[in-house]
Formats: sequence, C-alpha cells, structure tokens
Amino acid sequence: MNKSLKQKNRKLRFFHKWTNKGYGIFNSLKVMVKICVIPATYSLIASPTVAIAQTDTVSVSRHLDLKEVVVSTKLKAESYSELNRVVQVLTQEEIQQISASSLQDVLEKVINVDIRQRGGNGVQGDMIFRGGSFDQVLVLLNGVNITDPQTGHHNLNIPIDLNSIQRIEVLQGPGARVYGAGAFSGAINIITQPDSKNQLKLSAKAGEHGLFEGNLQGSVNFKNSSTFLSVSNNRSNGYIKNTDYGITNFFIHSFLVTKLGNFNFFTGFQTKGFGANSFYTPKYPDQYERTSSLISSLGFERKWNQNTIQINTYIRKHWDRFELFRDTVPSWYKNHNYHLTTVLGSKVVYRKISNFGRTQLGVEPRSEGILSNVLGDALLNPRKVFGNDTAYYTKGKTRYIYNLFVDHTFYLKRFNISTGVNYSYCTTFNSEWSYGLDVSYSIVDQLRLYASANRSFRNPTFTDLYYVGPTNLGNSNLKPESAITYEGGLKSDFPLLSGYIGYFHRKGKNIIDWIKKTPLDTKWQTENYTRLNTNGLEVSTVSSLKDIIPLVNTLSLSYSYLWQNKQSGNFDSYYVMDYLKQNFRLGLNHKIVSKLSATWNLSWQEREGAYTNFSNGSSVSYKPFWLIDLKLSWVDTKYSVYSEVSNLFNTRYIDIANVEQPRRWITIGFLLKFVREN
Repeated sequence: MNKSLKQKNRKLRFFHKWTNKGYGIFNSLKVMVKICVIPATYSLIASPTVAIAQTDTVSVSRHLDLKEVVVSTKLKAESYSELNRVVQVLTQEEIQQISASSLQDVLEKVINVDIRQRGGNGVQGDMIFRGGSFDQVLVLLNGVNITDPQTGHHNLNIPIDLNSIQRIEVLQGPGARVYGAGAFSGAINIITQPDSKNQLKLSAKAGEHGLFEGNLQGSVNFKNSSTFLSVSNNRSNGYIKNTDYGITNFFIHSFLVTKLGNFNFFTGFQTKGFGANSFYTPKYPDQYERTSSLISSLGFERKWNQNTIQINTYIRKHWDRFELFRDTVPSWYKNHNYHLTTVLGSKVVYRKISNFGRTQLGVEPRSEGILSNVLGDALLNPRKVFGNDTAYYTKGKTRYIYNLFVDHTFYLKRFNISTGVNYSYCTTFNSEWSYGLDVSYSIVDQLRLYASANRSFRNPTFTDLYYVGPTNLGNSNLKPESAITYEGGLKSDFPLLSGYIGYFHRKGKNIIDWIKKTPLDTKWQTENYTRLNTNGLEVSTVSSLKDIIPLVNTLSLSYSYLWQNKQSGNFDSYYVMDYLKQNFRLGLNHKIVSKLSATWNLSWQEREGAYTNFSNGSSVSYKPFWLIDLKLSWVDTKYSVYSEVSNLFNTRYIDIANVEQPRRWITIGFLLKFVREN
C-alpha cells in the first residue's frame, strides 16, 4: 500500500483472521484493510453478492492473495462461525458442469448429503443431513427461511430454475442457535443474484421419456439498481407409469442502492403437477399431487462506521392438492386432501465490529398457519378452496414463533472462538433454548483444527401432529425434538488439495418418527423416541490438478460412514432408522480437446434398514448400488452445448420403499448468451 494512499485514509485497520474477499465481514468497515494472515472464511446466510466460492468452507478461494488489499464491494455475506464449522459451497460454474436437472440432483451428486427422491428431475425429494430426517433441515432462499411447516416433503418446492442459482451453501450440523427452530441437523442457503452485465440467456434441454426443459433469463443493470428475471418450464411423460410431471417457475430479484441504504426484493411463483406412483403408500400406487408456491421478500441493509443493521420481511404460501386415486376412484373415497400453508415473518439483525470481535443480535417473529380438510383443529366457519366450488378447508391451525439470539466471535491470534444463544418461544410448544460453542485453531495458514458443541431443536410439523390417512395417524401430543451435537476435525486449504476430515456425535432426545409398536398395527403413528444417538465419520477433498496434469481440471472425493443406536423402544421405524450408512462419491472434470470437456460423477450408497415389499409382503433390506453420470460439454464464451447421461449403466435401485428410481436417461441441451456491453 503506497504512502499517499495511507495518508488519504487514516483509518487503516489491521486484522489477522479474515478473508481478503469482497464478501468478507470486514467489508462493513468501509476502510482500508491490511491483511497479514488470511485463513479463508465463509458464510451460510448471505445477502447476495459477487462472491466466487469453492466446495469447502476453508477454501473460499484456492488462490489466496496475502498482500494488502482494498475492500470496496457494496454487498457482503453474513458469517456463520467463521472457520469453525463445515460449510460446503457450490458455485454456478460447478453446478453447470455436472449432469443434473434439479437442485436435488446437484446436492445428491456433489455434496455429501442424503437425497431420497421419489421421482426424477426434482419432482419431489427428501433432503437429509447426517442420518437425520427430512424435517430436520432448514431451507433458506437468499437468507430467508422458507422451510415448510406442513411437511419437509415440500421444502424443495422452490420457484427457481437450476440455471438461476448463483451458489449453494450447505451447513453440515446444527444451526438452531442462529436460525432458530428447524436447523436441527443442518441448513441450506440457495442464493440468486443478477449478473454484472446486461445480458439475456436462453437454454433448453430435451431427452428420453418426453423430457423438455426450457429457461429464459435476463439481467438489467442501471446506475444504482440491478434486476434478474427468470422463467422456465420443465416436463416429462415419466420413466414408468404415473411418473409424468410438469413444472413452471417464475422468479425476479432486484437490488437498489440508495444513500439511505441498500434494498433488495425477490418474488417467485411455481406450479407443479406430477404422478406420484406409490409416493406415500404402495397400497394405492395411482396417486397424484399438484402444488403451488409463492415466495416474496423485501430486505433493507444500512451500514455506518463499524455497524450494520439488516431488516427483512417475507411471506411464503404453499398450496397442495393430493389425490390418493388419480383415475379409478373407489366408492369409499370421498375427498382429495387440500392444504394451504402461510408463513409470515420479519427479521432484524444488528452487527457490530469492535476490538473484541464481531457481535450480532437479532429478533425474528414468525407465524406459521395452515388451512386444510385433514390437518389442524376444526374450523367454526369452513373456507372454500380457491378454484374449487365443492371443496372446503374444514380444519386449521396457526402458531406464532418468536426468536431472540445473540452471537459473538472472538479473534485471538491463531484461535477463532464463536459462541451464542437463541431463545425461541412457540405458542404451541412454549420455550426452547439453543446454544453452542465453536472453536478453531490455525496450525499453519492452510491447516486448521476445529471443534464445536451445539444444542438444536425442531418443532413438529402439522403433518406430524394431525395427519390421518388409510395408513398413517398423527399425534397432537408430540413434543419438540432436540439434540446436542459434538464434532471436531481438521480442515486444509493447500494449493493442490483442500477439504476436511471430521467426526460427529449427536445425542438426540424425543426424536420424532412414524412407527409401528407391534407387528399387528395397521397404521404408522408419530411418536417421540426417548433417545437416538448418531455417530459419523466424514471425509471430503477437492484437488485442483490443472498445473500437474493439464487435461485434468478437478478431482473431488467424499465419503461418510454413519452408525446409530436407539436407547429405548422396540418397534418398526418408517424413516429414522432407514439412514444412509455409507456414502461414497467421486467426481472428475477433465478436458478432452479444445473446448470439449467431460464431468464424471460416481457414487456408491449403502443404506441401513429394510422395508416391506408390497407385492409379496416380505421384508427387504436396502441393497447397495453404484451410479455413474456423465456430462459432455462444449463451452464457448457466448454459447455451450452438452449431452448428459444419468445412470449410465442402467442400474435398478430403490431410494425409498417400493418407489423405483429412473434407469438410464439421455438428454441433450444448449445455452445461448446475448451480452450487451455497458
């Protein structure tokens, strides 16, 4: 940094533990920052920004510039425990390299998590972290909590096309002390943002089983504002009977910079209809479901000196019509199931940078309501279902949740310590506390030890509490489930190799699951387990080999091994005890010739547990299976063409009881870019 620059800005700050990127926490200082030692940091919750992230929290950038830098980016990301937790990040470039048609596909093929899909290409999938359940993961869109209170089956009904995602951040492990109820075993944040240039993108894909996907998106930038718009339609005839689907998405995201502060607004709408072959019970395979989702948010951020305040309001509405019989309807079947959930919330967060570190305080009031003809308490005045003159919502329930949290991070030479507490009050379940401590120690600049202990909890969904069906029975007396998770490990960020190796132990209490207490029971009923302990070993690495092997760009590998034990109860479990015991993934991206490259994704899964084969009544253990996916891409600056083959060797496998997954599926596609220089 030259002398004139130092004289111009007298507020020169010296930090030792923060990243040199524009989305670093020190961006809020609006002063020159001298970086002496820079172990990279990353966030889970983000105000969308121009960040380029990699696949591990240690390596936001694999090429760290240790020189003095000036930070001038207007938007930044909010930090989660800095270097002390495992946060994996997927960039838009990495997403586009793999063979995938949905968010579920991306997470299943790249991130070391368990995605149990009931249908192909994002029709419906359950997202599971570390042997938990699909209701234990909190889902955020641009930092907004859009988790569905009806059921985790709807958590990924998000009105965005895969091409619209800027990056995905995944927190492995509990996050309830910052985000409140729901972040029991982890959280995922999906981030969108306008491109920096005025441009239009047109993409399409076609393939077997009548598949067609089309997407049109554009970004417009003015002096103080930018806007992103995306419209898409995806459809298929289905890979077997009653697996057809149609999905339409509309999404818009805008930013406005003013003297008062920065505003951002997004809204999206999705409609989805799909054949649900044996989705919820194989006894009636001819099921059908139609859902619609509306998500909107308005946010404001203001910075002054070393202070930041963020205010955000949001709404999420989700409509669901479930038909147990799509075509031939028996005489005893009277009505389809209709549900409408409405989530309203507002979050205020204040952050302060001081000589003692970074402090953040927050409050989030939130209401979660449902109207239904199945779930909730009886309504005095039934309400007509929109668009249907004969159907009525006869039941409903609304609960209010108030979260208060405080979190502080200390920077002590090579140590990084974060601690905090969250108080959550729900009008249905009273009070819950989440708290934790995260610590990391930098052995050298590229090698860091980490350890943490955190308490998390989850409130029962409306389905857990109230659902009554031919094979299921809810339980209105359920209590929130909770757990204390201990974890530790080693993370690296060397030029050729970045990744982590870690171990975790989760002590679960009152875990919620659908069970049968005796073999004679005809229905699955929700109950609280007394205890359920989960242990896991995880390894994840990414190697950048271009400098050593010119044709090889990246090689990634991940492996996890889980084991569980329950300390009370001797009964059949529908979800909790069917966990992914071993999960191995290998990814390779390499150049073939000129602009032609290939991406291979290989996976092997071994699932614990068994299910009842509906055709003959026998008990069947889940069988391990291998899957290989391939994508060939020719990429130019203004266009790309590609061909994808999912399940290359036509493997037959089952992720969820009695639901057959797609076999080999071949597609071709293209992407065109029309850029207008500013």
